[in-house]
Amino acid sequence: MAGATRHPSEGIGQETLPTLKGLAAFIDATEAIFDNQLDEEAIRTLQLRKQRSSLGGARPKRTLQDEGVLVLAKPRDRYDTCDVPALEHACMTFAALKGLRVAKTALYAGTPSTLLVKRFDRFSMAEAGRRIPMLSALTLLDADWRSNDRSTWVYAGLANEMKRRGAPDEDLQELFKRMCFNALVGNDDDHPKNHAILWLKGRWRLAPMYDVVPGLDGSSPPYLSMAVGRHGRIITRENLLSHSVHFALTPAQAAQALDEVTNWEAELNEHYTRLLDGVELELAVAAIGAHRMKS
Repeated sequence: MAGATRHPSEGIGQETLPTLKGLAAFIDATEAIFDNQLDEEAIRTLQLRKQRSSLGGARPKRTLQDEGVLVLAKPRDRYDTCDVPALEHACMTFAALKGLRVAKTALYAGTPSTLLVKRFDRFSMAEAGRRIPMLSALTLLDADWRSNDRSTWVYAGLANEMKRRGAPDEDLQELFKRMCFNALVGNDDDHPKNHAILWLKGRWRLAPMYDVVPGLDGSSPPYLSMAVGRHGRIITRENLLSHSVHFALTPAQAAQALDEVTNWEAELNEHYTRLLDGVELELAVAAIGAHRMKS
């Protein structure tokens, strides 16, 4: 079965990576893609012939070095109608402020803006940038990304698979809070590729949260990508609490955790106001789903 290996070996590092000074060249190369002017220099910069699976979704991305730390650079897409890197940075930094384990981010406010995400699936360059074994939730749930069958896209199912592989209760409880956080910020792109576990110090642990962006259609999404409870993907208080036992929580503990996250609404608004403005602020605030979590 996928992910059944109990003692995976640590991966080897790749060839020398460019430093953060190479960010401008990377951005220029991504622009060449949009202009349909991809030459050999751009191909080398993007390492298109060497691409492997990586963090960061389907957008152009590139691993760079910043003083020995590996970061993933994710520039704004030319055709984005809003500053998605800024929105992701706002969500991620708020989650960190509230004590959730998230990938560290920084925002390069150039043109285009670029989100810099510290890679948690790699050791530092002092340790040759070796890969840390990682399994996505897609693998854990034995799901096929190309299939229309999403019946296994269930948070409780992910929690069960994590527990089966020896993840501690605190990770299951953290997953529950992340599910609630996604409902709060309106992140309906919480599909199984955006959750993972890492092999750390001899056991599987929940990876830091990554790829968290509010919905961009101007309203709070009524559903998440993964089922949150017995009634599927719909965001309601009853549904969010209905699978609490799978997250190593009593019903009372789950209700307390849900209430805690729901009550972050005012602070989230303030955080957005500090970091965003214009259309980005409007979209982020509109996506907040606290009212759905109370009903």
